[in-house]
Amino acid sequence: MSSAKKSTASWGSYCNLRGQFVIDSKPAPSDTPAFYVFTDDVAFSNPSAVGTVVAARNTNGRES
Repeated sequence: MSSAKKSTASWGSYCNLRGQFVIDSKPAPSDTPAFYVFTDDVAFSNPSAVGTVVAARNTNGRES
């Protein structure tokens, strides 16, 4: 199971995409309050999108 930070710091255009995932209940609350857990597979268009959505910060998705 994958997880994603709950932080909503400002990190550009992916903030809206991430917000929509949360609204659509793609990530669920986890046992750790600061994180969500992805309960289903989610397809992303590129590594930057998945990296930024999961890390809740700007990242190119290929390096952390």
